[in-house]
Amino acid sequence: MAEVSFFVARRHPRVGRIGSLLLTAYAPDEAGAPDVLVNSRHRDFKSYPDGLYLRLRVPIYCWDSGAVVELRNAVLCRRGYPSKNTRLYGPSRFALVIPERTFQLFKILEEAKLSGTMQNSESGIDPATVARKYSVAKLTFTERFLRETGYLNRVSARYGAILRQRLADGKGRMPRKLAEEALIEACNREVPCFVAELIVRKYRLKPTEMSSLIVLPELEGWQRLDAVS
Repeated sequence: MAEVSFFVARRHPRVGRIGSLLLTAYAPDEAGAPDVLVNSRHRDFKSYPDGLYLRLRVPIYCWDSGAVVELRNAVLCRRGYPSKNTRLYGPSRFALVIPERTFQLFKILEEAKLSGTMQNSESGIDPATVARKYSVAKLTFTERFLRETGYLNRVSARYGAILRQRLADGKGRMPRKLAEEALIEACNREVPCFVAELIVRKYRLKPTEMSSLIVLPELEGWQRLDAVS
């Protein structure tokens, strides 16, 4: 995966980017401006003050796995680095340990597998996995309203049943869209209209942003799950 990511990134640089390494360091004023070296080469980074310390945001790429990172004119603070992704050699020096599952190419392949055609059960789409990824628990206010009115379990059960049906014949549509439609249908079928109207009036909600007890703008959170997965 690392080698393929490296060669694909030559044509499509975004594939090589993993994210940012977040560090907290102490940089005395008399030491000069801090610098970050990756395998002895300068790496551009962003920094911002945090009291007596500095927060550093260092971009990392798939080919940085195993690379040695060194801070110049700064030392790492205690717990100021991700211990799972680093092997510490000293107060200002460590090696990067990057699992291949974090590579952008791996994520793209996983998304392609999840969003591919779903004509039958052999498609490899697991409804339970999709339901966990796009769960009611990730919609803060929607879950609160359903729990407050006593309809959370009924809507969740109906949502799971409808989602399984839709995934079985998804016609190549994205699981997220199928999940959104399934949840909206489940909530409208299970929650009486007068209950939803009471909640809208009680919390002075905008009716245009509600579908039964579902807060529609919260579904954007599911969209962000696709962006980071």
